[in-house]
Amino acid sequence: MRQLKKQICTNENYPATLPYNAATGEGYIDKNWPQGLTDSGSAAAVCRIGIMKSADGGRSWENKGIFIEDLQPRMILKPHSTSVTFAGGVGDPSAVVSGNYLYLFYGEYGYKGSYDASTYNPTTEWSGQCISIARISLDDLDNPVGKAKRWDGKAFNADYNGIGKPVSSLQIPVEEGGGPASKAGSKFHWGPSVSWNSYLNCWVMMMAMSQGIKWEGGSIWISYNLNKREFGISDMFKDCR
Repeated sequence: MRQLKKQICTNENYPATLPYNAATGEGYIDKNWPQGLTDSGSAAAVCRIGIMKSADGGRSWENKGIFIEDLQPRMILKPHSTSVTFAGGVGDPSAVVSGNYLYLFYGEYGYKGSYDASTYNPTTEWSGQCISIARISLDDLDNPVGKAKRWDGKAFNADYNGIGKPVSSLQIPVEEGGGPASKAGSKFHWGPSVSWNSYLNCWVMMMAMSQGIKWEGGSIWISYNLNKREFGISDMFKDCR
């Protein structure tokens, strides 16, 4: 009997490892690229989310392709990006099955729209970031590229590489220190971990909160969803700060 496993994983790249391809729109342009974690000579990463499959209990894995990603126009560049982490992208995923779909919860770090240094607005960036959701039919997991849809505020209508809408109840208000992911010192939630809690009889999301230039932060936050059968998207999670 074969042991089948699938894994949702973060794939991080840089302009040097995934250069821009004008024909596909994928990849990144090494111009005004923000600083990475190491020093001024290092490049910030861009995270994407893919699917891996194992047919031998995890001893070997097959790359099934990208689940969701953000393209070059959404990257936040110099002089506005100062967090020395990501230039943009989607990462830190957690996936659960409900009904006929796999639901993916992930961190959204790109600009809400096309970044332009001359018209950049930090509030616009903040409004499109935090923890977001996408989903894909279970039947498409073996061939996922282009099949996933992001939540757009009303339904799962946004393309896998398009612009969705984060869970608004999890966004930290600007007046409480919330801000864009590209800014050192902004507060925002990221790194969701979602599971069904049989004791509480509800879905539980654990998450981190960034507060510093390298996403420092020592607190763990929790939110709940009481809808057992399927995610109540319009009221996804209640932030119990």
